[in-house]
Amino acid sequence: MTDSVTRTSTPLTAWTFCEWPQDTPLKALLMDAGLSAQGWRTATVPGTVQQELLALGELPDPFYGLNEHEVQWVSDRTWVYRAAFDLPASSEEQTDLCLEGLDTLCTVYLNGEVLLESDNMFVPHRVSLRGRARPGHNELLLVFHPVLPHIHRLRDQHGPRTAWNGDPARVYLRKAPYHFGWDWGPTLLAVGPWKPVTIERYRARLADVYPEVTVEGERATLRLSVELAGNVADTALAVTLRDPDGQAAVQASGRLDEVNRVYEVPAPRLWWPRGQGEQALYTLEVELRQGEQVLDRHSKRLGLRRVELSQQPVEGEPGSSFTFAVNGRELFMGGTNWIPDDLLLPRMTPERYRDRVQQMVEGQHLMVRIWGGGVYEDDLFYDLCDEAGLLVWQDFMFACGLYPDYPEYLESVRQEAQAAVRRLRHHPCLALWCGGNENYAVAQAVKVPEPAALSATGGNASASGEVFVGPAIHAGVLPEVVAALDPRTPYWTDSPFGGEFTRDPHVGDRHTWDVYHGMVPIEDYRLVEGRFVSEFGMQSAPSLAAVEAVTPPEERRPYSRVMEHHQKARGGTRRLASYLSDHFDPSPDLEQFIYDTQLLQADAMKYAYQAFRSRWGRPGARAVSGALAWQLNDVWPVSSWAVIDSLGVPKPAYHAIARELLPVTVVLDRRAGELTAWLTSDRADDTPLALHWEAFDFAGERLAEQRWEAVALANAVTPLTLPEMPVLENAVLFLRALRDGQEVSRSADWPRPYRFHALPDTPPRAQFDGITLHLEAERPLRHVWIASGAARPSDNALDLRPGESVNVTFHRPLTQPLRVQALGVPAFTVPVQSTFQETP
Repeated sequence: MTDSVTRTSTPLTAWTFCEWPQDTPLKALLMDAGLSAQGWRTATVPGTVQQELLALGELPDPFYGLNEHEVQWVSDRTWVYRAAFDLPASSEEQTDLCLEGLDTLCTVYLNGEVLLESDNMFVPHRVSLRGRARPGHNELLLVFHPVLPHIHRLRDQHGPRTAWNGDPARVYLRKAPYHFGWDWGPTLLAVGPWKPVTIERYRARLADVYPEVTVEGERATLRLSVELAGNVADTALAVTLRDPDGQAAVQASGRLDEVNRVYEVPAPRLWWPRGQGEQALYTLEVELRQGEQVLDRHSKRLGLRRVELSQQPVEGEPGSSFTFAVNGRELFMGGTNWIPDDLLLPRMTPERYRDRVQQMVEGQHLMVRIWGGGVYEDDLFYDLCDEAGLLVWQDFMFACGLYPDYPEYLESVRQEAQAAVRRLRHHPCLALWCGGNENYAVAQAVKVPEPAALSATGGNASASGEVFVGPAIHAGVLPEVVAALDPRTPYWTDSPFGGEFTRDPHVGDRHTWDVYHGMVPIEDYRLVEGRFVSEFGMQSAPSLAAVEAVTPPEERRPYSRVMEHHQKARGGTRRLASYLSDHFDPSPDLEQFIYDTQLLQADAMKYAYQAFRSRWGRPGARAVSGALAWQLNDVWPVSSWAVIDSLGVPKPAYHAIARELLPVTVVLDRRAGELTAWLTSDRADDTPLALHWEAFDFAGERLAEQRWEAVALANAVTPLTLPEMPVLENAVLFLRALRDGQEVSRSADWPRPYRFHALPDTPPRAQFDGITLHLEAERPLRHVWIASGAARPSDNALDLRPGESVNVTFHRPLTQPLRVQALGVPAFTVPVQSTFQETP
């Protein structure tokens, strides 16, 4: 028997591209006549026209200054990609052209004849070349047409639609919504083959392999469903399931009908989210054989786990919970929302994906929501989440709009959903399919009937005559596809959704924008909760390095024209300035402005996660079961809600979230002359702790302290009974939780607002030897921030007690001067030296 596989997949790599001038006939184009002056130029696939023009120096950096306005012409033109391939004179093999992703309006020509038309960037295409290609030389053209005239024609044909962000007519085209511009990103309508184009040859192939996993207690089974294509006569299958150690746990062989069955997995090792157990990954290997020859081979990893979404009564409160359980264990879902990490998606690299997932792990995430205004992410992203134990809430790509429902559109949506579900359903990280983002919220805003009253059989007219067809897509096509192809994964209609309206705090999930959009104080997140808060956030500026990368020196002011252009939220500058004035004395200095906005954001996230996680309660009383901040990342340098900027630099809010999502946390809250405190735990067992409370004045004198012991109850919130202690309104309070002498969590409470208090400007003592930064505090220090660009300090945004010292290392070499800043302490540079620097 041979190990060689007869099925081959050959990427087409020798590509050229050009602009197709208007009124040039296709025949002339094929003969290289009537081309633009530049003619055919080398292209990379996967890729985009914008990437090629940037590399050629014919397009300015769209992120720099006001250049966004200077790059829009690209998507107004018609562009052509050309490649050639040869086929043998005769063959019994099937030959297919596979186009994994075309962005977006594309006519595919083979030897001058139309092969297919594509208008959905999320639908892969496989076209048999039998009877279409010729022996020998074949020429393939991908013609990409402008999208704006197309969507405007459809708008005129079917009627205008309401959509938030970008051109409202965007809802007529199945293209990544964020390309049209969002309240955190520029308009950049990418054009091109954004995924691979290959030629596949085979006699027979494995068209689909689906391992449906069922876990019941200590028992796990796998229902295998294999689909074949091509000449499958006299074929057989060999199946092996390997355990995480590579040992064969299940083996079978036979005809298709003999192997498509349920298998018992012996001594199953369950897959758990991070911090809860092992991320045990099995490997399923399937071979398609004909006699001694292997026609095709398929391998995929899977996890044995059960995910459930529970909506049960909440003891003593109205409504119902919204709680995820994995393998029967209820878990608080802390994390963030993910947007695409680039506007030109082919620029994404495996290193960037690994970096972002690792940042989520180090940020103590348990769940990430793939937001419905972007794309279904690359396979590698989900592989990495499987390995890391990160659960994925997966939106379908519908965001902030009233989408159409004419038959051709619904059929395209069905194909898109089928492709996404088939590709992703085997991943153990996948916890939820969701119909999209804020589509029902838009319907509510334009006065269609409340979601609970919407018919599942048709649309409902708004006062303006618009029709909301959410039931046709979000309660129709999408749940039908999930039920048919991935019945083990829960489906949720939209986000937010639940109850009688989309902001019901007692049912479903909620987007809590009362803070920020509603201008509610950041300290009051506890008043605007939901059963599962799937969006909330506060803006801040990006790092100084990110700002300097896109601004000329004369524009490096907090409220310059370019800074305003890199603030896409309507009223965002005014709103952020108002929040800043609540807490800080305004500063015209850009570095100080960045520091203040980022401290504001960090404080907001601290209050939010403390409030929401404090309501995790206990079994039967899960009042809040998850909190996913908006948003994790950015696509360009911008003032936004992101906690990691577009250079990959974590902001202080990232560290604030990580601290509030530790397995065991302690929280001290001082309000209206009262102190309250509590413990939260995600651990499966009770955790005994020693607690140490201290109060200091601003100069560093200890005013009071108390020590006592407590137990953090397993997977619950434990209110603390405090020993008698003074409130001390103008003191800095620290409450630390220690286990076996090691600190596991601390809570620092500073008098607020900051602008009411004249803090000493005594900086920390700093020593940096090129590898380790050593900091010592003489007095309480709030929010010690180490600005190091992409070097990534091992810890940051520190609250230090008097006399405390810390050592900070860096994940990467420093490429800029090391700067340190604290509340009330201007930023200063720490040089490389072997002795302490006495900072001014």
